Amino acid sequence: MFMRSVVVHSGMLDDLVAALQTGVCDEAAALRLYALGSEAVKLALLAAARRIAEQAARIAELQTRPAGDLSATTPATPSGMIPVYLKANVRGKDAEATDRRRRKRPGGRHGHPGHRRPAPLRIDRRVEHRAACCPDCGGALQRCNRRRTRITEDLPENIPPQVTEHTIHRDYCPNCRKDVEPGVPDALPGATLGHRVVSFASWCHYGLGVTIDQLIDILQFHLQTRLSAGGLVACWQRLADVLAPWYEQIAREAKSSAHLHADETGWRVQGQTCWLWCFANGQVCYYMIDRCRGSPALRKFFGEAFEGILLHDFWSAYESIDVADRQYCLVHLLRELEKVDEQRAAAPHATDDGWHTFAKTLRRLIRDGIRLRKRPDFSPQRYATRIPRSPCASMRWSGMCSTTPPPDNPSIATPCGCANACAAPPITSLPFWTTPPSPLRTTSPNA
Repeated sequence: MFMRSVVVHSGMLDDLVAALQTGVCDEAAALRLYALGSEAVKLALLAAARRIAEQAARIAELQTRPAGDLSATTPATPSGMIPVYLKANVRGKDAEATDRRRRKRPGGRHGHPGHRRPAPLRIDRRVEHRAACCPDCGGALQRCNRRRTRITEDLPENIPPQVTEHTIHRDYCPNCRKDVEPGVPDALPGATLGHRVVSFASWCHYGLGVTIDQLIDILQFHLQTRLSAGGLVACWQRLADVLAPWYEQIAREAKSSAHLHADETGWRVQGQTCWLWCFANGQVCYYMIDRCRGSPALRKFFGEAFEGILLHDFWSAYESIDVADRQYCLVHLLRELEKVDEQRAAAPHATDDGWHTFAKTLRRLIRDGIRLRKRPDFSPQRYATRIPRSPCASMRWSGMCSTTPPPDNPSIATPCGCANACAAPPITSLPFWTTPPSPLRTTSPNA
């Protein structure tokens, strides 16, 4: 009995101490703690003091952290998950370029042809304007033959909806032995709203991001069309059923493409955090919303493998897909290099382990490839035979690989590992840019 009592008291004490450490303790828990004796109270107070000290140190660290410090983030952190007050201000060359754009005078240069809104092709209404008296002094006016024209475009004051009553005749078919009737081409089956209203509402909500309440106000007050939120959602569900085959076709064409860009961002669905995945190239663009940001979502789309070239950032979930080849995002790699430079500059005892030479060569090689792609005379056919024979790029990449620092430092593991895994990403990226398009071309709208 004594041992059982000790075990029970020890378990109760552990629960009370854990409650204090998590900041949860009520009056009943305090009375139970007092009943266990002075030793239990002492242990509980020490646990509470430890928790208070840890919280105070954390608060002091956050208060002393400068604005714009993103040390807790990684290149894989979506920009939408970083608070606005933690994002750094534009500095250096980017700030100077922004200031130059702001100081530039509006309009084109002197002597260049002007640009203005084109004149409409038709005139619906003409209105004459003549002043009855002088607007400044109120005196009489002498009528002249001088005049000028001014064209304005506006919406009608009242845009009444077009209400149509469809009389559907039902006839008997002796061959099928049943009553048949024609379909109504102006609306979806079972819908009371026409195609134009449904298309306009879908484009405003899903294309422009107009909320349902705002969309109802637009339709009711400006277009004089009364409807409810449930009616809108029901129309969109019917439209989704109609577009489902096109949506699946775009998915099949994306998975059979020669190359595909992949990215993801946060997406809220009914108050829950989900992820919007995008898989696109020059021919198709496929969106998928999933609760998962990891490899299960990618396997849901690709399956086990992708027989093309996958272009993505450093998010580790993309590594779980077996692909024919992959290309890492060069912009993300440049950002990672800058981040490592800042971390090494802030380190008190940074050693020269070859990182500076490695980063400089890799940065120049990547930027040369990006500048080559942006040249106005660039074409896949023109540079297809020059890329394999480029001695400068090959020698620079070979020299860089020979000076790659050992990635025992966690801060340089990501850029070094991705650079080695890419197998010379700036060089191989040029063929990636010239990958042949998918043999399938879709003309369907993006679902």
